[in-house]
Amino acid sequence: MSASVDAVVLTNTASQEFHEMTRTTLDTLRGACGEIKLNLFVVESNPAASESGLVYEGCNTLTPNSKFNYNLFMQMGLELGDSEHVLMCNNDLIFEPGSVSLLISQMAVHGLESASPYEPNWHVRYYGKHPPDDPVLGYEIENHVCGWCICARRDMLGRVGPLDERFSFWCQDSNYSKTLQREGVRHALVPRSMVRHEFSRSHGLLGERHHEMTHGQKTTMLEKWGQL
Repeated sequence: MSASVDAVVLTNTASQEFHEMTRTTLDTLRGACGEIKLNLFVVESNPAASESGLVYEGCNTLTPNSKFNYNLFMQMGLELGDSEHVLMCNNDLIFEPGSVSLLISQMAVHGLESASPYEPNWHVRYYGKHPPDDPVLGYEIENHVCGWCICARRDMLGRVGPLDERFSFWCQDSNYSKTLQREGVRHALVPRSMVRHEFSRSHGLLGERHHEMTHGQKTTMLEKWGQL
């Protein structure tokens, strides 16, 4: 049986612009997997998107009947598949060709159960113009653990438990990192795998929930872990 990966992409298709952004993520994902079978799952926050013709061909699309919650929606998407590896994605990514197959192969070689790809425009602040060749083990947010794109073994996620629904947007990556550390899960940044991230293009869609889902999430983090 050939290897496969379930990629879950969260999107709020509020306009043609956001539709094109998500399509870029999906199209580049298709070119990033090499011989690995890709199963695409889109979790759509906008129930009116399909009525406007803003749909995604070749994807299994789920539209939850509830307010946006990052971890809840991601968990719903994860439960749609059964591949050995899962890819948890924002909808503002551009995958380099072969980046997903490289990510998964490096996870196997180095005994990793979780990993994030390298973002060249972002990670230059940590590694300069010459990133290391091998994976960099660690749990630092936005350095090693990049919430915009995480690849994980499904059996590891089953072992550590479902994503915590109390984290609806911000701090979902911090909570994930703390969980991995608590459970002794090996996570690393994989510099050979490159994925570009168009930062914060969807934040304006939060509306009146902006504070609740951004700075307000820090209170939840402190209540659970005692620190950010």
